[in-house]
Order: sequence, then C-alpha cells, then structure tokens
Amino acid sequence: MLAQGLQTAPPEIVVAKPAVAAAPAAAARPAPAAVAPAKPGNGLIPTDPVVLERRRTETANAISTLAGVDRAFWSTQSTLLVYLATDEADPSASLCPLLERYPELAASRVQLQPPAGSQKSVRFRQCQAY
Repeated sequence: MLAQGLQTAPPEIVVAKPAVAAAPAAAARPAPAAVAPAKPGNGLIPTDPVVLERRRTETANAISTLAGVDRAFWSTQSTLLVYLATDEADPSASLCPLLERYPELAASRVQLQPPAGSQKSVRFRQCQAY
C-alpha cells in the first residue's frame, strides 16, 4: 500500500485506435498512362485512314469559307486545290494556320487556281517545309 501512495500520477491508459482498412491493391497501383487523343496542335499523327480523310475534308471545308476562296478540295492526298474567287485573292495567310493544325497536312502542296477567264497563272504554295 505504501508503494501505491507514493505514486502521484495514475498510470497512462493507452487506447488502441481502430485500424483503418487498407485500400485494395488495385487502387494503390497507378493508372496506366492514357494516350492523348489526336487533337489539333498536339503533334500526334493518326494512322487510321478514316481519321486522316476526315481531317483533310474538315480542312478543305474550312478553307472553302475563307474570303477570296470559291472552293477547295484535295486533288491528291498531298495537294490541296484552292479555286480563287477573284484575281486579287491571296488566302495564303489565312489558310496556312488551318493546314498547320494537323502535322500531316502542314507540308501539303497548295495549288491556287485563279478564277475562270483570268490572265493570272496557277500558283503553288507550301506552308511548311518537310
């Protein structure tokens, strides 16, 4: 008893906290890196011919709406034929950014066809070198 009287503080009581359930092993693993979808400007060139054709069509349609352009279409996979509405039209500054959105189209050959009856000759442009 005497020994108990000398104790000034009661002994500490340790309360065990409930253990937190561990996360499943699958959740702990990092997710595999996803491949970014091909978007304008990301530098990825798709290999699917349907996607490539859709990009060509989309670009030709956008160029057809530019001022001074009558119509535009792809005469080959690498040559864009642009029919001009007037002799003075030079849409190069506007059409190059549209082509450069896609790396596979940036170095395409652009044939600027003057309007019917014009004395101007056909001109060729390339927005980016290979």
